[in-house]
Parts: sequence; structure tokens; C-alpha cells
Amino acid sequence: MAHQEITEHMLGLADRELARNSMRYFKTAKGEYGHGDTFLGIRVPVIRQSAKRFQNASLDTTESLLKSGYHEIRLLALLLLVSRYAKGNADDQDRIFRFYLSNTRYINNWDLVDSSAPYIIGAYLDDRDKSILYELAGSESLWERRIAVMATFYFIRNHRYDDALREYQRSQALVPGEPLFGLAVTFARMGRTDDARTILQHIEARAETRFVPLIVPAIVHAALGETDRAVALLEEAYAMREPDFLRAPRYPELDDVTSDPRIRRLLEKIGLE
Repeated sequence: MAHQEITEHMLGLADRELARNSMRYFKTAKGEYGHGDTFLGIRVPVIRQSAKRFQNASLDTTESLLKSGYHEIRLLALLLLVSRYAKGNADDQDRIFRFYLSNTRYINNWDLVDSSAPYIIGAYLDDRDKSILYELAGSESLWERRIAVMATFYFIRNHRYDDALREYQRSQALVPGEPLFGLAVTFARMGRTDDARTILQHIEARAETRFVPLIVPAIVHAALGETDRAVALLEEAYAMREPDFLRAPRYPELDDVTSDPRIRRLLEKIGLE
């Protein structure tokens, strides 16, 4: 299955109006974090269907797709890599892990990181030395720091709370006094709800003086079992056109929230359902 065949398939799915909406939500204007990114306008479920269609694409082809100038084709490539990693042998997994780390410049937006880092970087490091996460957490690149954070969610989702706690605490040392929301989620999953609420209070206090994406407290509230509060925060994020709202479906921690009819209707409006 050639690079050109897959690219032509994706180009045929393009929707200009949806592309314009995506460019606004993913902050592609000059000076914004997604500046320069180009969108075709393809809904995420359609991209996932395409990933199933092209699941037998070679690693060489998949790796070349990651270097596409189109956001959705890079997302497709990452979904293919995630699938290939899960099914691959040790050599394939090692190659995918190393390729991923060598090409983080193409994994340059929230959805790209969140849909891949836990399932490749987190999975690979599950029973290995995790010092690379510390290096990524200290990177100047926003997206490499994000990769470090999201990789630890693999440990949380697989009930490896001690590993998650240790890596979050190491990352926190790089930015003293700024607990990560993932640490709050870890505490909540461990039953240390008082500790989780202490971090949540810190997050809410910070939000009074500087921008904090509403998805951050929403995830913590969801981890604490407070679904209605999490739904309300995501509704507010959508109303305020926060781009981080787009990341909600990427978090299993928000499954009960994003399956709520109130949130599903909003996701449908922007092509995420």
C-alpha cells in the first residue's frame, strides 16, 4: 500500500468548511501554538475508519505519512503506528519507539500527542528504564513535554500507580510548585482523594491569576467521580472556544463525561463524533 494511494484517499475526504473550523480550534493563526498547520477537514471517526482500511500499510509507508504537511494525515499515521505497535514483535516495537522519539517535530498538536504517546512511549517504557521521560519533561518543546506527561497515563490506566506517581514527581521537580493534573488523577485512582483535592485547589487558585485550560480541572473532577461538575466545565470550555476542548475524547478518564449527551452534541458540531 503506497504513500500516494493513502494520501489521495485522504485528500478525497477533505471538507473545506470543517477544515476552517479545525484551523480555528487548533490555533493555527500567526503567533498561536498551531501556527502553520494545514487541515483537510476530516472528522476523527472517518480518520479512524481509514486507519482500519490501511492497517496493513508498511512501516516505511506509515513513517513517511507522519511527515505529511496535513494534520489529519499525520494523525492517521500515528493511529497506524499505535495499531502496529500493539500487534508488532519486539523488533517492530523498538523501531516504532525510536522513530517516534526521532520525529517529535511532526507530533505537534494536542490530539497527535494524546492519541499516541500513552500507547507507544508509555507502553514501551512500562517495564524499562524511564529516564527518557525526565529528559522529555525538561525539553524546550511544548509537545515533548506533553509526550512525557501523556506517556505516564499508560501507567495510570494499567493501575501502575507507583510508576505514575514516581514519574510525575520527577517531572514536578523541573517546575517547583506547579503540581501536574496527572498527579491529582493518580492520587484519585489510588484512593488518596484528599491529596487529589489539594492539587485541584492549587489548579483552581492558579486559574484566578493565569490561564488554565478548563479540561484540566474537568479531568480531576471526573477522576474523583464528579461527572456533573466535569460536564459543566467542558460545556464552558466549548462556549469559550478553548482549543483544549478538542482533547476531551482522548482521555479515558473522561469517558463518562464525553459519553454524556450534552457533550456528545458539542463534539458532533466540530467533527469529533
